[in-house]
Amino acid sequence: MVFLLHGCGGQEYSELGSHASNLTDSGFIAVEVLSSVPVGNCDNVQPYEFTRGKHLIAAREQIQKIVPEADISNAFILGQSQGASTGLWFTSKSGLEQLGTSNPFRGVIAYYPVCARMTDIVISPTLVFVGDKDEWTPHWLCKGQPKEVEVYIYPGAYHAFDRMLNSSYGGHILEYNRDADHHSRKRYIS
Repeated sequence: MVFLLHGCGGQEYSELGSHASNLTDSGFIAVEVLSSVPVGNCDNVQPYEFTRGKHLIAAREQIQKIVPEADISNAFILGQSQGASTGLWFTSKSGLEQLGTSNPFRGVIAYYPVCARMTDIVISPTLVFVGDKDEWTPHWLCKGQPKEVEVYIYPGAYHAFDRMLNSSYGGHILEYNRDADHHSRKRYIS
């Protein structure tokens, strides 16, 4: 089971459906977690990440109630941007403590997160996918992570490289990159 978290632009702009299809085609159950935090506020996002982390905990608990046979201990997170940064809260003991839970996820798949959210004590395997041209969530913050974190830095890729768009938001370039998109999807399925 994989819980999907959109970026600060909201579900409408996330294109998480393509990730959900990729996951379900590979035998996973994909659950998109919608959030009540305001969308479009992409500047001071850390308080929203905490709230979204609480929403994710509630979603996991709700799935367990609805589908008791679901193996929640084997659940993963796949997030984009703010959703990815939210997922990073679940990679460390201190993040789990701040969120008021002791139940980590099996792993985190983080597309262009703010890597500064990771601590030096990572308890969940984590895949990080970032572009070397992304000035919004700079790749250099992702270097030097502990061994539990695999960081893939894609040459020529900007923020939102897994989404079929070419635009800008708040002065940040958002651009699809086929090679980065295809490699990252193959990597998280393997």
